[in-house]
Amino acid sequence: MIGAVFPSLDNTLFGGALDSFQKAVATAGYTVLIASSEYDPDRERTHIQNLLASGVEALMLVGAARDPAIYHLINARHVPYVLSWIYEPDQKHAYIGFDNAGAAAHLTDYLMMLGHRRFGVISGITDGNDRAQSRLRGVRSALADKSLELDTDCLFERPFSIEEGRDVFHLLMSMARPPTAIVCGSSSFAYGALFEAMAMGIKVPDTVSVAGFDDLWLAPHISPPLTTVQTPRYEMGEQAAHYLITKLEGRQIALPRELETKLVVRKSTGPAPSE
Repeated sequence: MIGAVFPSLDNTLFGGALDSFQKAVATAGYTVLIASSEYDPDRERTHIQNLLASGVEALMLVGAARDPAIYHLINARHVPYVLSWIYEPDQKHAYIGFDNAGAAAHLTDYLMMLGHRRFGVISGITDGNDRAQSRLRGVRSALADKSLELDTDCLFERPFSIEEGRDVFHLLMSMARPPTAIVCGSSSFAYGALFEAMAMGIKVPDTVSVAGFDDLWLAPHISPPLTTVQTPRYEMGEQAAHYLITKLEGRQIALPRELETKLVVRKSTGPAPSE
């Protein structure tokens, strides 16, 4: 048995990685035990403890931000594990993921190339979520490189949902000087922003550009089609399974390389409007 703990199973983001992970694990003759933490560190800790007590032989986890005592517990059981959705060039853990900060910076650079200088950000809650932390850091770093700052009034941290995306978009676009570009830390935020733009009669991208993250299945079909960062979720699941199975078979395996993201430009982004 191999355990996998995901922050959520309520969307296709983690479902895609889980699907490829489970298929690869099943091909090798293993069974996957799945748990969802709902972004709650205490719930994740309980799931990991229960999976270890159930005799799982390996673990796939998402992100690295957790109590070091959890890693001590896993290592004390001599259970191999891999951390997904992030990539850090150190030797403490095995990572199968990508550079969240770099991907967010690349997206921000693209929007600045279009002439945008006033930005809004809809971020996931950063407390305990190193992926959200890194994406926000990437946006700020890219802005700082152009001597720009993200106004604190234009940054909102919310739980991931379409409804939260709608709510924050409404707040941002009701400001005296609203942003001309909104960077969304997830596809659900971006979908909500586009739905609310339609409800408010705001033209995207003529009045404001909207960009998202992860490139889930709806992104090319929503109106307007969403500019987004495409993340390698299927590849992460497959490579995580390969890494853990190889470790369980006692064979040597190099630490995985950083996976690549891709900026997919569609019609939700355009040149900044004239002042």
